[in-house]
Amino acid sequence: MILSTAAAYLTWRAARVAWPGRRALALGAAGVAAFWPQVVYIGSVVNNDSMALFAGALFLYFAVRLVAARPRAWDVVGMALALGLSALGKISGAALALPAALALIIWAARASRGNRRARRVALAALAVAVIVAVVALVAVRAWAFSAEPGQRYAGAVRTLYQMLENPDRFVNRLYWDRTPAVLTETFWTFIAAYGWQNVRASAWVYAVLGAWMLVAAAGVVASLLRARCRRASWLPIMLLLAIVLAVALASLFRSLQDTRFVAAGRYLLPAFPALATLGALGWAALPLRARPTLKVAAMLAPVLLIAAWAPFRFIGPTYAPPARLDAAGFAALADVAPADAHFENGMALLGYRVKRRLRSRPGAR
Repeated sequence: MILSTAAAYLTWRAARVAWPGRRALALGAAGVAAFWPQVVYIGSVVNNDSMALFAGALFLYFAVRLVAARPRAWDVVGMALALGLSALGKISGAALALPAALALIIWAARASRGNRRARRVALAALAVAVIVAVVALVAVRAWAFSAEPGQRYAGAVRTLYQMLENPDRFVNRLYWDRTPAVLTETFWTFIAAYGWQNVRASAWVYAVLGAWMLVAAAGVVASLLRARCRRASWLPIMLLLAIVLAVALASLFRSLQDTRFVAAGRYLLPAFPALATLGALGWAALPLRARPTLKVAAMLAPVLLIAAWAPFRFIGPTYAPPARLDAAGFAALADVAPADAHFENGMALLGYRVKRRLRSRPGAR
């Protein structure tokens, strides 16, 4: 809960930096980041997804500062640390390296404008960042192709190097026929998938929030058309889109490599703060004659209502404890079905709870 709340706060700060005069837009971005149904559930349980969400928000804040605020060298350090934290939190967070490079290039160009000393500092910092990146890639490659621990990340790095060494072979080995199923599953699990992604909401929830995202996308296109001649507004939008596309494509390629793997919406969490900001920006750009606060209220209303209703409608009934069985009921159940059940992922139901005490020994049936 602390990490997801901090992610919402950092999303608000990033939007304030990118668009300092639009308080309602920043409030809407923070509201979406805090109350999206899947994020509410993730923040209520212990997992690595909350760390991925927080690291993505921290990365967004520093990257936006490099692109839209007064250039500071400390923002480069903060963005680099957030990038490393994001990659540790979730493997798809490593894809933020591409928008990080874009932010560094924009920062170097902005810092060098009309200031020779700033130009030298910016170029030196960029050169150091490139050198560190090259050295890190060489070191990581040596680690990934060795027999050291960390096989999950090592496998991802090996795949990256294989893709860079022979792109055609890598592309041809992907299971492209699975693309529709992967995209569909990512859509469902990005909006709301509880438990081990096996508890879904009602169909109308996905329809409402799917329409919500379509409206936001139309508004983002309108914002790009309006801001094409204003660099101060155009650059942050392009950075947000770069973050979303980098993480989404990394998740897609990972899903198409293996027929046993299906992309989960949680793999998009490093980019979710950017997605929340884009959603708020899209709704704020709608051609409606209404105050910005009313637009924010209209945008947040379905998100808040669904997030508040889901625990009582979907999560609670699914995980509610079953009614207790007495001895007669247990005996009747044992006659028609075994008292233990094994599931495909290795979990097992070992027995039932009854009112009276039963004596047994470990391992006895």
